[in-house]
Amino acid sequence: LVAIAIVVLAVREAPMATPATGPPETRLGRIGGDSVILALFALAIIDQPLLIGRMAELEMPMPAIAGIVLAGHLASIRVALWLGRRLDGRADARLTAAVMAFNLAALVTLALVSATGATTLAVIAALIAQSAVLVIARTRIAREGRAARGAAFGSFYLIVGLAGGAAAWAGGALWARFGFATLAAVMAAINLGFAVLVVSRRR
Repeated sequence: LVAIAIVVLAVREAPMATPATGPPETRLGRIGGDSVILALFALAIIDQPLLIGRMAELEMPMPAIAGIVLAGHLASIRVALWLGRRLDGRADARLTAAVMAFNLAALVTLALVSATGATTLAVIAALIAQSAVLVIARTRIAREGRAARGAAFGSFYLIVGLAGGAAAWAGGALWARFGFATLAAVMAAINLGFAVLVVSRRR
């Protein structure tokens, strides 16, 4: 209800200029290689239900778990606003690498440490990284093309949904068989691979 109220009362659609000349858009639904990498980065994300399950496994009280998740989302909002300002009209390669490094640090912490304080910080960091990589991807797609922008977003979220769903299912199975530390370590290895790929493409 709050989201609907904001849309109705506060959001104003900007008029869209139609190009007077030029060939019709032929890249409908296509997104660039970097955007595909960012979409597939969902394979290196530990889904929120798995994070909640890990905190419950460590016998953290449920009110504390709810508070940690809330704090993670509030921090994600703050980081998203900061990222949005930094990304306006600027390249995003370094910020992308920084977000992937941030997520990597969270995953390594989750793999190696089970202390309550460290887990709390790692969960908040993981939630921030999830939000931040989507902000970067949305900004990149918004810069690419005009007529096919909606289809490009659709293609991006199709990849995110498939990759994220596969990662959540495989992550749950991996956790059940080998333990949470193994799951976090595998995710960290995937994360590192994506970070190396992003950096090498930019270089």
